[in-house]
Amino acid sequence: MSEFPSRRAVVAGGVALAAMGPAHAANQVLWADQLANPGVSTFGTRWNAFTDRVMGGVSDVQAEITQLEGQLCYRMTGEVRTANNGGFVQMALSLPGSQGTDLSDYDGLRMRVRGNDESYCIHLRTTQNRAPWDYFTANFKARQKWTTVDLPFSAFKRARSGSDLDTSRLMRLALVGYGRDFTADVALAAIGFYRK
Repeated sequence: MSEFPSRRAVVAGGVALAAMGPAHAANQVLWADQLANPGVSTFGTRWNAFTDRVMGGVSDVQAEITQLEGQLCYRMTGEVRTANNGGFVQMALSLPGSQGTDLSDYDGLRMRVRGNDESYCIHLRTTQNRAPWDYFTANFKARQKWTTVDLPFSAFKRARSGSDLDTSRLMRLALVGYGRDFTADVALAAIGFYRK
């Protein structure tokens, strides 16, 4: 597991996205990260990148803070390989609180992403999830241009059968390349939680 480099590692001249106001701003989005302090979320938690190698797999990942088309972003690239019961690369962000973060006033997750026209997942973990393979997941396609993607919480399904997503106790979110052999290349410029 590796943390993203600090702001000092960002190329000179990088322009961070403007920081949003409080959660009750007119646009009704609580931004978890817009790269105002690259590598560190607005909650003060850090991004980490890792692969299935933590369980014996052979996938590889590279994670960096860079610019794509003039947009400061986190970029995750790598090779997802299903050999040795593996099959994932991910960059993850813990949310604050020993009992999770209460996002029950929000309707879903919003992100600004760019990729290589492959399908990716967002995984959410709550205090409901005990095992590493237990999480809530929703899929999306990362287009080859910057796009805003909304994933309503109702779209997240538990990887193992069981209860529905409890958004009052969110512990972690992750951007994941998963489940098949492919080349991952996905960038994230902003991620947060929206309310209608």
